[in-house]
Amino acid sequence: MSQASAHASAQSGAILRLLDRPLSDAELAANAEWASREAALRSVRTLGILLFRLDEETLALPAKMLRRVTPYARTRPIPHVSGTILRGLCNVRGELVLCADLRALLGMPSRAAEHDSKNDARRMIVIGPADNTWAFEVDALVGIERIDEAALRPPPVTVKYAMADFTVGVTDIGERPVTLLNGERILAGFGKGLA
Repeated sequence: MSQASAHASAQSGAILRLLDRPLSDAELAANAEWASREAALRSVRTLGILLFRLDEETLALPAKMLRRVTPYARTRPIPHVSGTILRGLCNVRGELVLCADLRALLGMPSRAAEHDSKNDARRMIVIGPADNTWAFEVDALVGIERIDEAALRPPPVTVKYAMADFTVGVTDIGERPVTLLNGERILAGFGKGLA
């Protein structure tokens, strides 16, 4: 079996596991409530978000920004160009993509420890349009959720780090607070790392 077909088989297995996973009663109730709304209310007031973790923070970006999620890809520095925000280039499925450090952009401390390669939950998230594509590393992918835009609260004055400049709002998903980031500002911040 070739590496490409093995990769495709692993991906289809992961998708089937995701689709076959049992839903909790709370998820079933929330989805039933959402489906019972009028179509106009469902499409106007909800926002799909991609959730991920950096350290203990659960962050999200609008799902429409997402191009792909891949396993961790090693970043190669670009001589005389790589800096604090721009980490370099990484190979994502044969495509060279600029890689940025979201932690540095948000003013978060660097990752504390190296990960065990066998149990590595790190992922690379690739966002942006075809002419402005960026990848960044996250500690773990949480999933995709749908939220009511009206449920977003303004970020508190005490938001950690420099995150306030990039935050749209805060919401709760289950017991977990989630900070929704502004995807356009994140891309602009990554772009400034090229300067």
